[in-house]
Amino acid sequence: MNFDPHRFPRLPRLTSLFATLLLLLAAGARLASAQGPSLLNPTSLEWTLASSRATAMLTLVGPRGDFERHTFAKGHSPTFSVFDSRGASRPEGLYTWELVAPTRSAERLQTTSGTFRIVNGSITLPDAVERKRDDLTRDQTVADDLIVQGSTCVGLDCANGEVFGTDNVRLKANVLRLRFDDTSATSGFPATDWQLTANDAGSGGANKFSLEDTTTGTTPFTVRGGAPNNAIFVDATGRVGYGTATPSAQLHLFGTDAGVAINKILVENANTGTGLPREMFELRNHGSVVFIFDDTTEPERWGFSSFAHRFLLDNQNNAGLEFDLGPTGNLTIGGTLTQSSDRDAKSDILAVEPSTLLAKVAKLPISTWRYKTDPENVQHLGPMAQDFSATFGLGADDKHIAPGDMAGVSLAAIQALVAEVQDLRVSNEKLASELAAIRARLIPSEISAPGISGQGGRQ
Repeated sequence: MNFDPHRFPRLPRLTSLFATLLLLLAAGARLASAQGPSLLNPTSLEWTLASSRATAMLTLVGPRGDFERHTFAKGHSPTFSVFDSRGASRPEGLYTWELVAPTRSAERLQTTSGTFRIVNGSITLPDAVERKRDDLTRDQTVADDLIVQGSTCVGLDCANGEVFGTDNVRLKANVLRLRFDDTSATSGFPATDWQLTANDAGSGGANKFSLEDTTTGTTPFTVRGGAPNNAIFVDATGRVGYGTATPSAQLHLFGTDAGVAINKILVENANTGTGLPREMFELRNHGSVVFIFDDTTEPERWGFSSFAHRFLLDNQNNAGLEFDLGPTGNLTIGGTLTQSSDRDAKSDILAVEPSTLLAKVAKLPISTWRYKTDPENVQHLGPMAQDFSATFGLGADDKHIAPGDMAGVSLAAIQALVAEVQDLRVSNEKLASELAAIRARLIPSEISAPGISGQGGRQ
């Protein structure tokens, strides 16, 4: 969009020049954080950061798909070597890099990316531009509309007798760029310049097609050469398919490679400055929300859903709910609750004295109660977490009781009671034996006394 001074006769020319200067300064500031790497030596690269007041993160993908990520502390520039941490040579071929680094003000992070190659043990950057151009240029200016009733070839390699086939416009050269240069200079007018780029310009570069924002120095969209059919496909209804020309939903990812996580979705925040929690994934609906896991090799279809203020897990091939978590923390499951108690998973194993625990259980206050969020007709029975923690010293805090701890205390108390019952049984058996002996001494004399008096003497 060109500025027409006749439309604004009172606008000072100085304002236009000042606005242009501001745009150039702003573009320069934005580009300051988007520098590519430079060669330290034939086997090492270094990235120069606009600011040293924040950490930077460098991600690399090698020619075999190998993934590397390195974080560099404040004040340290990202580097790369053809030798890995063990001193072994890295595979030769094309590498893609992506750098998340602070801007000059260090108030935000900016992502830049690019490529390089390792060839014969040395790094080659895609900056050696190969151009062929006649020293004698014959520019032509057409002061009116230009109408071509045929096809057009633009570029240094266009030849007389060019065979166009069905091409209407062809760009033909060893460096291909289609630039959109907006010359607006008035404040408030959009002025971003764009460029369509086919392939990197020099040796070691990537085969790609990119949409570039040349004003800010960013590349928001790139397609690599060799990308598969329908890598991104938008149908007539606006549904987007990744790997499919027949998307069946607003977003449909489709893959066919067995054993490869081709449909893996990774949501990653690369902010290296803080470790604060962030919302990374959200499903939103004007009503209940259902998230489905469908195993097409088995009759298994699990639904994760929100329903009537509850969070549910449901195996849709079986009747009933398997997991029901209420808004106040009440949990109901449709089967058995099994907790880990593997000896190999434990440490600091010490024996306890059941009788000591039994004495503590005897003094532990037990009450009936209900949670404040429970209906009035719901009653529970048990100890308070504060009393349980103070009495036994178990659990993570004095606000909760682990079911395993409650069961352990109960079992120890039962063992103590069993020991006491056993002691009472032994004591009772001893008393019964002594009583039997006493009776044995008394009962014969009671039987023989009448016989002696009746006979009046010995036989």
